Amino acid sequence: MEADPASERVSEPQPAPAEPQRSAWELIDEEWGEQGEAPMCM
Repeated sequence: MEADPASERVSEPQPAPAEPQRSAWELIDEEWGEQGEAPMCM
């Protein structure tokens, strides 16, 4: 049962930094979307 809290702690920091990255990419997509060119390679 000790593995439950351990796995939760490991998965917590992973989604945390992924959220701000997604929001930032969304803003970039909107800005690039207006021009019609999205940096998919990057």
